[in-house]
Amino acid sequence: MYRVNEEPIVIYVLGYGRSGSTLLDRLLGCIPGCLSCGEIFWLWQSILDDRALCSCHRAVSKCSFWETVAKQIFKGDNSSDVKDFADLFYSMVNKGNIIPLFKPGIRSRGFKRKLENVKDVVQRLYRAIMQASGARIIVDSSKLPYLGVVLSELEGVDLRMVHLVRDSRAVVYSNIRKRWVSQIGYTATQNPLKTMLAWNLQNFLAERCRAKSNSFFVRIRYEDLAARPKQTLDQILCALDLFRELQIDRNDALGGFKDERVISLNTGHILAGNAFRFVSGPVEIKPDTAWKKELSFAYKLGTTLVTAPLLKKYQYSLEWA
Repeated sequence: MYRVNEEPIVIYVLGYGRSGSTLLDRLLGCIPGCLSCGEIFWLWQSILDDRALCSCHRAVSKCSFWETVAKQIFKGDNSSDVKDFADLFYSMVNKGNIIPLFKPGIRSRGFKRKLENVKDVVQRLYRAIMQASGARIIVDSSKLPYLGVVLSELEGVDLRMVHLVRDSRAVVYSNIRKRWVSQIGYTATQNPLKTMLAWNLQNFLAERCRAKSNSFFVRIRYEDLAARPKQTLDQILCALDLFRELQIDRNDALGGFKDERVISLNTGHILAGNAFRFVSGPVEIKPDTAWKKELSFAYKLGTTLVTAPLLKKYQYSLEWA
């Protein structure tokens, strides 16, 4: 339970989509004192879209938790206020503004004024989440580096960053595989070349977030998380100095694990992300390596060539057998 004068601690997950961020978010949310929230970047859009589901299986706009959070930020009938802020937020925090977001010295006066409005509401948002949940540590798996820059400039938030990476060839495979998921319909697909280039850019910008921020930072690989989830969570908690913040020992922090790979998940109130956010009860965590057999040779070769520098940096083999 947080104390009134404490700042919220935000564990912000950086990286590229289809890299296991929902899994990481859910696992961190099993630690006492941590709240799994999913991709908070999409909160404003989700409130305005009755089709957007919270992990509690209610529309986000009808979810009691997110309704309480929104009312703490926007008083009274908040629908018009949310719409106005959503327009401002998504116009400011997007890839089109990468240069001024990462280069504060070139920001115009108007840009600074609008960005200060965004930062004020986002800061109040995290505090509202902390007050509504009673958890001081909030997990936000939005992944987007330009939101990470905004968070790094907030004065009333204690930011800790986790850079989650996954083999680019697995990410390409995930983005060309179309599947039906009952809660969300067909999964989205994306052009493989676009995925390769975006994987490079997003992970490069995650590195820049690290350079810009004085926050605690750790990088982990999806493959290690899926193969050794309990050990990897322990690594994250140590690197982000969270054992001290939580004031609990390893056994208590990781008590949700039945063994190294099986953990019991609660329902929670998780935004966006993949369908794993709807899973509850005991779950065995296993690596997804289907790409090694099912991705075509041409895509494997092309992805390896385009992403080779970062694959090597993140200690992936350029072979795929």
